Amino acid sequence: MNRFSILLCLFTLSFVFGHAQDRKAIKLYNQARQSLSEKEYDKALELLEKSIKRDPSFGDAPMLAGEIWYERKEVEKANVYFEKAYAASQAAPLAFRIGMLNFKAGLYAKSEQYLNLYVNDPKAREAYVKEANRTLINCRFAQDAMANPVEFNPINLGPFVNTEAMEYFPSISADGQFLVLTYRDLEGKKKDEDFYATTRTTEGWDKARPLQGRLNTTDNEGAQTVSADGMQLIFTACNRMDGAGSCDLYSSTRLRDGSWSTPINMGDSINSFHWETQPSLSPNGKMLYFVRGKKSEDGSSDIYYSEQKGSYWTKARKLEGPINTPGKECTPFIHFDNQTLYFASDGHKGMGDLDLYVSYKQEDGSWGEPKNLGYPTNSLGDQVGMVVSLDGKTAYYSSDKEGGFGLMDIYYFDLPAEVSATPSAFIKGRVTDKESKKPIQASLVLTNLETGEEYQGWETNDEGYFFSVLPGDQNYALSIQKEAYLFHSESFHLEGNIEEKAFEKNVQLQRIETGSVVRLNNVFFETASFSLRPESNKELDILLRLIEANPKLRFSIEGHTDNIGGERENQILSENRAQSVVNYLVERGVSKKQLVWKGFGESQPIGENDTEEGRQLNRRTEVRIL
Repeated sequence: MNRFSILLCLFTLSFVFGHAQDRKAIKLYNQARQSLSEKEYDKALELLEKSIKRDPSFGDAPMLAGEIWYERKEVEKANVYFEKAYAASQAAPLAFRIGMLNFKAGLYAKSEQYLNLYVNDPKAREAYVKEANRTLINCRFAQDAMANPVEFNPINLGPFVNTEAMEYFPSISADGQFLVLTYRDLEGKKKDEDFYATTRTTEGWDKARPLQGRLNTTDNEGAQTVSADGMQLIFTACNRMDGAGSCDLYSSTRLRDGSWSTPINMGDSINSFHWETQPSLSPNGKMLYFVRGKKSEDGSSDIYYSEQKGSYWTKARKLEGPINTPGKECTPFIHFDNQTLYFASDGHKGMGDLDLYVSYKQEDGSWGEPKNLGYPTNSLGDQVGMVVSLDGKTAYYSSDKEGGFGLMDIYYFDLPAEVSATPSAFIKGRVTDKESKKPIQASLVLTNLETGEEYQGWETNDEGYFFSVLPGDQNYALSIQKEAYLFHSESFHLEGNIEEKAFEKNVQLQRIETGSVVRLNNVFFETASFSLRPESNKELDILLRLIEANPKLRFSIEGHTDNIGGERENQILSENRAQSVVNYLVERGVSKKQLVWKGFGESQPIGENDTEEGRQLNRRTEVRIL
């Protein structure tokens, strides 16, 4: 049944919007209904106009004319007739109808006027009063937002990325060099959704091409998230033989030759008989956010999450807190800072339809009250599918705005500071054997120095390469370990300032043998003191396990200082610091027979003492195998 057939079912001869006194007006109205059923829309409008002139008090005629103009997307003309219908009938349902239609059309002042008439009408129904009041809140928000616009200057990614077809749902790797999008050509022979990707060069974005391998099929694949390192893709596919419901989430891995592996269904912890789509993987790969709804995209939907525990994902749960509403939430994106969630919703204060919002994780782990990104970032119609790069402010989204290359294009723009994310950094590198220079498949652990909590544990690939995001405004310890090798440690102090967005660390591990030395880069003391700081415990526990695993070896703990202060004071300080490390180990069960300690004061610098960077290198604790 088409829309106008539905309208005819609604407008019966009961004349609910006003009683005609003129029989000719009724006759013209019925003739208009007949013309409408025969899809003669212009003739129907002509007859309705005559009916209105015959009897202005007959509200059904202008109401039907208004509906026809509204379906033609001529909202201003529709309003003229809706207002005539209300003037004739003063019917409360009509005030509600006019108010809601004007809100959907972005005519917020007019909407507010008629919704106020409705909520103050004694015949108004309670359920609709609640809906009217919710819409009034949105009307006032929208008018205020339009009076106070935010800066918004979207820039098209250009003809190498965008085409005459549809490009949407962008996702980007942490280094900002790899962008994946969903592509669909409605005019071509192959009209299903596929994945395309582009890489950034010194001259801009390269030509977007289909992802190679076993990812794209003759069916639809879309709404993807790419992992921070660009090596994993989680996406939506529908009606597959191994699916649990109408649409499920699948995972694919980038292979050594650059192609993508055969997708694997992510299992019943995440997928259900409902509709799962629009995933977003956290930067450490431990949390997956996604949308679950009914068996189609219509109706309500909520944001769910699942946490990776070892080799399995936990049972998906609805995101707690104020983000989900009785309405529709979709397209979540967890930023690389792991603390900022962007999403679309029609259930919060907004401009109408789906708006973009941001929510920040609170100190207790809960999500804060969502904040609308403002006008004109949000405007009439749907805004969905936004991702934000590592810098916390460069956003990518899709739009069908005029001036593009096709039906939908990918754009980027800068977010206002008040809705941006925390700038973050990333580390990448390669682990090799110090002597042979061959790659090592080592284990890595990234720890938050303030909380002592493990942020990420993972392994290098078979070529020894590793990659991880460092969410900004925090400090981290990195430990790299491999059996039969001394461990390696690094610390990254990002709190308060991120000038470099990338750290490249090519690490050479030493085999455990007499004379080999490891520096304890994550052992910290109070200033001018030999008291160990709590954030040293993680590294000392790694050293503890190394010693316990090698009971036949003896270890020398050696302290060093810079040249600030007196030479004798520095010698004593270095000895005491080395002994503090020994005491920590002995208290936890290490035999004293395995340990000796020495202090070298300022006598063995490895950096220049006339710079802070050099002095920091000289203030160190080392472990030597005897």
